[in-house]
Amino acid sequence: MDIPEKLKSEIELIELRIEISEPIIKEYETHHYFEFNLNNYVQKDIEYHNKSKALSVNVPPIEHMAANKLGLPVDYKNNYDVAVLLRESDIEEVIRVIIKSDDWHAMVIKRLPKLIGRINIPGGLEHTLAINSGIDIKEHIGKLRQIEKALK
Repeated sequence: MDIPEKLKSEIELIELRIEISEPIIKEYETHHYFEFNLNNYVQKDIEYHNKSKALSVNVPPIEHMAANKLGLPVDYKNNYDVAVLLRESDIEEVIRVIIKSDDWHAMVIKRLPKLIGRINIPGGLEHTLAINSGIDIKEHIGKLRQIEKALK
């Protein structure tokens, strides 16, 4: 496939941002935290644009990412991330991860009603993003309710 010259110059300007942080996500002004285990990771490759090389990175298992996102403040990005991550996650493992990370379950329980409410609003940003990504809203809410029930 031939790429127009104008598009090539724009593609060259695209940069990948990788954030490196400590393995603990702390909830602002509370004692709650979610800690990632540095020995439990999956190795993924990020391919360079138009190159045969790839950057190899270590990332937490998807269930750990979902467990973390469930306890973060509810905004459209975190809500969308939760929907995408839970689609691929083992829900029972997500629940186990939440339970064993400090008292993160308290943050998840606190935020689940808002998470469910926002993604269930037809025409809302979270709802629209999820639908456009092929996420079944009823199925997703069922997973959130399953997590909520297990944590209470």
